[in-house]
Amino acid sequence: MSAKYDGKNAMVSGRNSKTNSIKLGLSFGKRFSIGLGYNWLSTDIVQLNIAERKEQFVKLRYVAPYAEYIFFRKNNWEASIPVQIGVGKSFLSYEKNGNGPRVGESWTWLYEPAMTVEYKFFGMIGVGVGGGYRIMLKNNNNLDTRFTSPIYTWRVRLIFEEIFRKSGLKWPSGT
Repeated sequence: MSAKYDGKNAMVSGRNSKTNSIKLGLSFGKRFSIGLGYNWLSTDIVQLNIAERKEQFVKLRYVAPYAEYIFFRKNNWEASIPVQIGVGKSFLSYEKNGNGPRVGESWTWLYEPAMTVEYKFFGMIGVGVGGGYRIMLKNNNNLDTRFTSPIYTWRVRLIFEEIFRKSGLKWPSGT
């Protein structure tokens, strides 16, 4: 089992943006893992509603199952191909935190293939970088916002199997 934090940087309608994600997953045979993550646009992208003379904040939130295959491993280095398909919503909000009234809310679907390189410290903590592409399979037609973009990512991963092993605790069998 592993827990990951990813920070992805991309362009949203020509503006630099950051998407955060928290993921939990299970590993199979030290080469393949699957899991589920929650992702959210964390950069404040502001649009001005001219008619109302108010600022609106662009929001994107989605849940994404993922799969990752490690195709290279040597010493503490790993290279992998993570892929995720997400479903969620995008909308405009008058409040910075996204709570309150939502304008133009609609479902979105996206696909994010990537490649990452990671270095493991003490076999328990992985720190990595990567690149890929966010492809909107279904974008929100109510917004004039483009989320499709190249992405570059950085991540931190806790490897629970190794933490348990090195602490002398027994890891549950089956994964």
